[in-house]
Amino acid sequence: IFNYQKTGQPQGTLIKSAPFARNFFVDSNGGGSTTSGGLTPEAAFTTLASAVAACTASRGDTIHVMPGHAETYTGATAVVDVAGIRIIGYGWGRNRPVFTFGTADAASFDISAANVYIENLAFVNARDAQTAMINISAADVCLKGCELQTGDATTQALVGILTTASADRLLIDDCHIHGLVTAGTTSQISLVGGDSIVIRNCYIVGACATTGNIAQATTACTNLLIDNCTILNQTADANNKAI
Repeated sequence: IFNYQKTGQPQGTLIKSAPFARNFFVDSNGGGSTTSGGLTPEAAFTTLASAVAACTASRGDTIHVMPGHAETYTGATAVVDVAGIRIIGYGWGRNRPVFTFGTADAASFDISAANVYIENLAFVNARDAQTAMINISAADVCLKGCELQTGDATTQALVGILTTASADRLLIDDCHIHGLVTAGTTSQISLVGGDSIVIRNCYIVGACATTGNIAQATTACTNLLIDNCTILNQTADANNKAI
């Protein structure tokens, strides 16, 4: 829907204004549902996918994910497939929104739309040999202030963040990506091509064998910048690599 109004220009000249961006809310503890509309905290969607589906591409919509929200993914899920949206998590520590992966090795959080901004979400692996926790296959995606727990005493994701060659200008900023000294994770961030990717201000630690905590897999990146990060490979093998 577009609104038209006359301006001070000669009679008959019209100006077209785009519709306003909208705000949606997600809260698994808020008493809403997947069809409740999500326009207020009291009628919040109970799943992030429901809120994403309510957004309009490139309108500038924002999804607010409430403290204590929790979801578990059991399969490969195109969670974020609408371009130009922001997803903001609220809370601190594990009181912020937590997305857990279980049941299937293919369980994942997939970002397949461009120009998506995600902030302050926690992702927790609960499946051994999980293929990848977050798959990014679109340009201009930003992960800001997020946590990825790729492993614990009994489970190890193979990859924390996996990209495709379409993930140009990906920004991973101020994120905490961590596993344990137990081997099993191939790499915390696996980049398959892509141009002008930036990884900055991150703490990345885990036992990543000889591949490295940050790896270029199959296809090399171009213009990759890794800046102001602490990167620790805890593998005992003397051949281990940070990058």
